[in-house]
Amino acid sequence: MPSKPAKSKTLLWGRIIGAVLTAGVGFLCVQLPPIAVPLARWSYDAGFLPHEFRSISYISDDIVLVYLDSQAKTKMGEPSQEPLKRHYQARLIERLQHAGAKLILFDFLVDSPAPDPRDDEALAKAFRECGKVVPVESYGQTIQNNVFQEAPIPPTEILEKASPNWGLAKIDRDPDDGCARRLDPGLDLYPSLSWRAAALLGAAVTRTSPAAFTNRWINYYGRPQNLRTFNYDLVLAPDGLSDANFRDKIVVLCAEDDQRFGTPWSRLGWQFATGAQIHALSLLNLLHGDWLETPSQGKEVALVILCGLLLGAGLASLRPWPAVGAAFLAILTIAAASMDIQLRHHLWWSWLVPIVSQTPFALVWSVGYQYVFISRRRKQLHRALAGYYSRQMADRISDDQFDLSLGGEEVETTVMFTDLEGFTNMSENLSPKEVSAILIAYFSQTTRAILDREGMIVKYLGDSVMAVWNTTLLDDPHHADHAVMAGWELFQKGEQEIAGRRLRTRIGINSGPGLAGNLGSEFRFDYSVIGDTTNLASRLESLNKQLGTGILLSQSTLDRLTVPVQTRALGRFLVSGRTQPVAIHELLGTEPRTLAAPKPGEGGLVSGQPSQEWIGVFNDALRCFTEGKLDAAEHLFRQVIQLRGADGPSEFYLQQIAAARQTSSAHPRDGIVRLTSK
Repeated sequence: MPSKPAKSKTLLWGRIIGAVLTAGVGFLCVQLPPIAVPLARWSYDAGFLPHEFRSISYISDDIVLVYLDSQAKTKMGEPSQEPLKRHYQARLIERLQHAGAKLILFDFLVDSPAPDPRDDEALAKAFRECGKVVPVESYGQTIQNNVFQEAPIPPTEILEKASPNWGLAKIDRDPDDGCARRLDPGLDLYPSLSWRAAALLGAAVTRTSPAAFTNRWINYYGRPQNLRTFNYDLVLAPDGLSDANFRDKIVVLCAEDDQRFGTPWSRLGWQFATGAQIHALSLLNLLHGDWLETPSQGKEVALVILCGLLLGAGLASLRPWPAVGAAFLAILTIAAASMDIQLRHHLWWSWLVPIVSQTPFALVWSVGYQYVFISRRRKQLHRALAGYYSRQMADRISDDQFDLSLGGEEVETTVMFTDLEGFTNMSENLSPKEVSAILIAYFSQTTRAILDREGMIVKYLGDSVMAVWNTTLLDDPHHADHAVMAGWELFQKGEQEIAGRRLRTRIGINSGPGLAGNLGSEFRFDYSVIGDTTNLASRLESLNKQLGTGILLSQSTLDRLTVPVQTRALGRFLVSGRTQPVAIHELLGTEPRTLAAPKPGEGGLVSGQPSQEWIGVFNDALRCFTEGKLDAAEHLFRQVIQLRGADGPSEFYLQQIAAARQTSSAHPRDGIVRLTSK
């Protein structure tokens, strides 16, 4: 069984290895693109889920989208499949200027002339007179000096000259899933539509070059569909919307867009966003300065490693079920904290790495290591207990937590002491090897009989054995029965041949309260049972030698028996170390006979007395001795010897009678036998 320092050291190494491995798993997950990129995408997207629990009508009151779709064209009397004539767009700009719009983003590509030149002239006039218009221009790859470069595709000449505020229709689109995540400022000399608009509105960030604006991410305030939107035809209608809907607002004019962009919500089944919606959200980010940022790669790696160390060491410190609970708590904590940081502090990181990879790995390591460690410790415990208990009992005990702390607990127990009669004298004429062979054979028989009856071997003392029943390790309500049955089996085997020699076992059994537990010092301790119950059991075993008996039981043990046995009362004895006499009984067998039960106080059987005549005579003799009728008692004890041939207790009482006659004035004739030696 491992000591506490060894156990602690083993667990410490498990925590260290678990921490290092978990940190390594996280490091690989942020370094390997096939793993790192998807986890980073999902970390970014999942961070916006709390927005779904916010009760807002619109994302912002500062911006409005005016949408042109086929239904609006039809209501205006125009073909639904044809581009809207540009004089309508000119009228709309004039309408919004009159309503007091702060800025107009014109998200229609005009890189080819209108069929009617008057439409381009009307739109150019609206651009010039309004002044607060940011038209969009397309871009693509062009060849300059035999090198492909991204450059704008200029609009028609008349419109290009009408406004100096052109912005690129450029959105950073993820090539794998089509999502718009990065905030795209455009090119160095050609800013994006949202950047140009933010510059006109005085956003501080636009004082730098768009090329310096890197590693910024769109902060989705909610689903893009929650931007306030009006239809084209309603805005142009004479009795349509009031000017209050556009006063001091940023208005984005846009068409039904065939090109759609993924968002954090579209990955979960909601609608994709239009380019105008992405531009509107990007513009709000630039104006408010609340775009998202990520820590540097080094800081993110350090954070992932820190999470790995904490998760690996923490979960490895817990048992399986607490570790599962702690793992779920860690997942919830990391997710909630990361979402809160993204929502409140506009910072996101690849927090799904510790959730998806590190926490499961740490949990598997914890459960696996604990299983291996506990399994190995249980095997060690089982091997240790197998020397004390039966295999079935050792299995039951080793499956539970075995308390190795010092201290004891009071229990109702039965204690047995055994001893080989005459072994000391016999061993003087034997070699150590022969003595060892006899003891091994004797201990094997004794141990098997005790373990088969649910007992526990506490210790071997020379040629003696101490065993107990009903300890703190295993509850046994029939401990007295099991001890007596084991004792009788030992007594029968003790009269058989052991290692070529016939040896006799003497046994003492007592029941009562005892202190059971690990007793000793922090340097060395044994599991034992101590107390008056143990002391009396030892005295009973020793008393066999004086009484010439094989098995002695205390009254306490006899009172607890539920199985029928044959006994005879041997009287009351005041043994060394006690102030109160105890009634002692000799076990004669485990088969009940059908004679009348003795009167209270006379001893006898639990379920009757043996049918031999000498038993009745012995009971009469003992009664006479108790009443002080020494002559009658002597006569009856001698009669027992004649009937039985030899009887140790009768011989003992004859000696007591002789001693009582010689010292009649020193000892009261109360029937109590006073023993001065152990």
